[in-house]
Amino acid sequence: MNRFVPRALILFGCLALGMAAYDEHRGIASAGNRGVAVMLPKIKRDEDPKLFRSVMTYEWLFGTFWICAGLVTSGILRRADKIDPLSATFVGRDALEELDATLDKEQRQRDNQGNNHSGKW
Repeated sequence: MNRFVPRALILFGCLALGMAAYDEHRGIASAGNRGVAVMLPKIKRDEDPKLFRSVMTYEWLFGTFWICAGLVTSGILRRADKIDPLSATFVGRDALEELDATLDKEQRQRDNQGNNHSGKW
């Protein structure tokens, strides 16, 4: 479930970049979000090239931002998995197993010493 968020962000960014590519190809861009109740003016490349370029820059950066957000979130989750002892991808598993073996050995030594000295108390 925790991998859903970064994948959704990356997917959203890819869709936004796809729509930006479509707008760039046809030469008509909208100055705002798609699907809003208010009809926003369409900017055509032939009529106002400078404004069209500005809107397209916004659209390209918008999609890129969401992809980057998804990648950063994915990296944070991977890092969290590496330092979580209960995770399957924990990088310190060997050290924990070695510590467990050492503690078991010391516990057996204490138990043996306690049995040897039980008559001397």
